Amino acid sequence: MYNVDADALEERAPQLKNKKPKGHFTSPGPNYVHSLDGHDKLMGFRNSTFPIAVYGCIDTCSRKVLWAKVWIGTSDPKLIGRFYLEHLFKTRMIASRIRLDKGTETGVMATMHAFVRQKHGDMDPLETVIYGPSTSNQIERWRRELHERLEKFFKFPLKELQDQGPYDTNSETDRLLLAYVMIPIMHREVNTFVDVVWNCHRIREQRDTFLPDGVPNHIYSFPDKYGLEDCGYEVTEEQLEEVAGLSEVLASNDDYLSAEFRNKCEQVIPDPLEIDVSDFAHAFRYLKENVDIHT
Repeated sequence: MYNVDADALEERAPQLKNKKPKGHFTSPGPNYVHSLDGHDKLMGFRNSTFPIAVYGCIDTCSRKVLWAKVWIGTSDPKLIGRFYLEHLFKTRMIASRIRLDKGTETGVMATMHAFVRQKHGDMDPLETVIYGPSTSNQIERWRRELHERLEKFFKFPLKELQDQGPYDTNSETDRLLLAYVMIPIMHREVNTFVDVVWNCHRIREQRDTFLPDGVPNHIYSFPDKYGLEDCGYEVTEEQLEEVAGLSEVLASNDDYLSAEFRNKCEQVIPDPLEIDVSDFAHAFRYLKENVDIHT
């Protein structure tokens, strides 16, 4: 077919067309761009099977993961805004720009970022928010590593719970019981992976980037040793309090379980973090058999 009419075949076959060459990713220093995105590989079909989602933020220059949260979902824009604002309160520093997927869950966060950045007067605040797919930013590689090194460990026992019957995907009670057991454990494991593995591993020189090779923690903390500069801006508590009041993100519930539901679970398993990571499936079965939800 190619020998008969090569030109027509190329017009109809995108895979044979010349691909647009990728640009070289570069950054003047830490806190120039923070990339934020969710990761829902453990949530299963249509993000509705298991209540386990991860949302994180990475500095695109140093590739240091700045924070990661585990929750029952990441589709609530006020929840994502809350995560972001809590980080700003903790660090008192805001990135020059943030890069996001253009989804409904990022709207509040984007507005908050632009609102705070307008105080610095260095650029149009609308230009401080960059939209693009996660496959084009630096957080994608961290998500792949997280999946390979951590999430595959949980997938089989979760699937077994579903297939063998103890876990009913259509039961909201089962979802919340699993969340009570799993989210604290997943949050601990994700943050251990971030602190002990990812932020301390050595990044080799990468093709298609002009980013420094080295250890993320060190690049982020000592940019001058790599010919870089810190590009972040200080923010005051008054500025953040103003954002908190206008956005009302801190007024939303900071727990994925009701106080009554959590109390009943604690009567059976007082602290999920005392469960060995390999026993979480047994812990769910035990909790479901012994918790009294209906009284």
